[in-house]
Amino acid sequence: MAVKATIATLVAETPSVRRLLLKLDAASGFCFEPGQWVDFQAPGVAAVGGYSICSTPAALARRGEVELCVKASGHPCAAWVHGAARVGDEVSLRVGGAFVLPPDAAARPCLFVAGGIGITALAAMATHLADRRAAAATQQQHHHHQQQAAPPPLLLYSASCPQEFALLPQLLDWQRRGALSLSLYTTRAHGPLPPGAAGVPHVRGRIAAQHLGSALAALRERAGPGGGDVLAFVCGPPAMSDELCAVLAAEGLPPDSVRTERWCMALRRPGHPGAVHVLLAVCLLAAGARRGAGMDFEMQSQTKCIFEELNANVIVVGDYKAANRDNPTLPIYVNVKVTDPSGAAVHENAAQTQGQFAFTTKTAGEYQACFTTHDLETAYHTKLSVDLRTGVAATDWDTIAKKEHLDQLSVEMRKVEGAIREIYAEMLQLQQREQEMRDLNEETNARVAWFSIFSLAVCVASAGFQLVYLKKFFQRKKLL
Repeated sequence: MAVKATIATLVAETPSVRRLLLKLDAASGFCFEPGQWVDFQAPGVAAVGGYSICSTPAALARRGEVELCVKASGHPCAAWVHGAARVGDEVSLRVGGAFVLPPDAAARPCLFVAGGIGITALAAMATHLADRRAAAATQQQHHHHQQQAAPPPLLLYSASCPQEFALLPQLLDWQRRGALSLSLYTTRAHGPLPPGAAGVPHVRGRIAAQHLGSALAALRERAGPGGGDVLAFVCGPPAMSDELCAVLAAEGLPPDSVRTERWCMALRRPGHPGAVHVLLAVCLLAAGARRGAGMDFEMQSQTKCIFEELNANVIVVGDYKAANRDNPTLPIYVNVKVTDPSGAAVHENAAQTQGQFAFTTKTAGEYQACFTTHDLETAYHTKLSVDLRTGVAATDWDTIAKKEHLDQLSVEMRKVEGAIREIYAEMLQLQQREQEMRDLNEETNARVAWFSIFSLAVCVASAGFQLVYLKKFFQRKKLL
């Protein structure tokens, strides 16, 4: 669901990057995980930009703020941010993306590799990870329980020149606290580093295989034999990401331990489905990729809601589980309420640690599932896992296969057929919305045309009345 935000501050982070501090209403229901991006809609700009969030959910919970860094480019949204944007302007945000920290990230050694503006997502991850580890260490001290902590994450950060290192003061602050180990790389110009970065390792050149090998070896050594394998996160230009992911694989990291952010600008622009979107949907179908949306997040507030835009007659199945993020053995109870677009409850349950809801939508619109804890203190310790499946992904194919004696190929063909029907229904709904917008535009144009004609008639009548009145006035005065 898109929410409104207001630009509170707008500063030059680097010569080519502007940093936006956005204020959101606490009742907007906006939530995200570190590493996710937002679809950014600027006023008067038709195109939609995609920018990673560089702040943390904790900052959103405490101050109702979200920060973005936007690099100058030819994209209309970037041009607006670097040109026409002013403090007080209202923009629209919609969160998305699956480039997030896994649940066990705080207990494992982590390697972050950033190229250029890719630092935004990784800075949010590193900050969130440092906060979680600091909270865990404080809790261990409080309970007099000592457990081997994971080593501080390593961050390899490359930019074209020293002046283009975005978010550097924040990263240097974490390094001074011992929560991060930073290395900087410049790929084009190699002048002195900015003030405050003295002593930070600086390599003149690109991040290469030997740098990754050394970083992995250092992390494994610091973690020790029981510290688990390294988690790697790569965010940067596609060519750089592909090259470094191949190096990490050659260094022995399994695929599920390497996370990367790859995206194409054309695929991050929502709107009417063009040829690129249709081709992407067909490719996803061929790969069997239309599944549900699973997510893990920390509550941070007493009530968290998930919103989903659904058509009519769609099967929806959701599994949820609440846990204490600091002590999984302690039960956490939440109240669950699912409502339809009119606000009527389609599922409601109280004091549950885990459960499931299932229903078939009756009307098209925005459905929401809200999870509420007993109090705010409980919310701060609550981690919620939600697996939401709709349409084909929510169908019990095992039961259907047994009942109709279908083989695996027939089941897969049924899934593809169902997914195609869903896409077709979405296309029809978009077509209907387009028709409604066209009718509204034509009606508005007709009203404006009649108003213009009426205004012209009033002007002509006023002019005629003035001429007649002035003529009689001058005749009475014997001036004519």
